Amino acid sequence: MSEKRAVIVGVGCAKCENLKSTVRELLVELGREDVRVESHNPLGPEEPPTDEIVLPPALVVDGKVLVSGRVPQRRYLRRVLAESLSGD
Repeated sequence: MSEKRAVIVGVGCAKCENLKSTVRELLVELGREDVRVESHNPLGPEEPPTDEIVLPPALVVDGKVLVSGRVPQRRYLRRVLAESLSGD
């Protein structure tokens, strides 16, 4: 299995922190503690995690945008994370 990254794109607001916390919890539920969760501030100097335009809060897994501009329901997040990480 190759190392996976889940990147939360945001400026540190409550919604961004909520998304990050929920993603961490769901990764544990899915048995995917091997996925590294990181934050990316779009206003900072770092290279963005994707070439696509995203609105914070956003979730990007290995360069693929799964969520942008909202914090979706937990059930939806669980499904898209599981689909994105399947096949490893």
